[in-house]
Amino acid sequence: MNNSLMFSLILMLSIGCNSNVYSQVTTSNKNSSTNHSTTTKESSIMNNSEVRVRFTFNGKQAIAVLNDNPTTRSMLAQLPITLPFEDYSRTEKITYFPNKLSKQDAPAGHAASAGDITCYGPWGNLAIFYKSFPYSNGLIYMGKFESGFEELSRQGNKFDVTIELME
Repeated sequence: MNNSLMFSLILMLSIGCNSNVYSQVTTSNKNSSTNHSTTTKESSIMNNSEVRVRFTFNGKQAIAVLNDNPTTRSMLAQLPITLPFEDYSRTEKITYFPNKLSKQDAPAGHAASAGDITCYGPWGNLAIFYKSFPYSNGLIYMGKFESGFEELSRQGNKFDVTIELME
């Protein structure tokens, strides 16, 4: 079974059958010598390119809008999840998912602004910037907070966050 088909099946099993959030589509793998078609769940929220997630921490919430890309999809496949976050370099809050976030088709880097949700490709971790940061090779932009970010940025050095897909 090729990697693309395997990822699609894992994503479908991990997300479940939430028809409000995902539409059923048929994809075709044209990179294989045999043409495999399979039914997958693919994000279709907000102009077919964005998805909203909720970050819950210490009785508060922050809502983020994420872009549809391989890095984001690798995160969504692991939700819902509760993870320990920590402050890093007084600039960002970071955490590590059980499986590293994907670097597939990622740009070379990104200059972060406060509120950006990113993946640092070399480590495969999630990084939420609360201060601007200059262009950095390996930084992959995933999305931005639309509400509650100020509360999240004020959290101390170590705190737990539950991340879940919004319906």
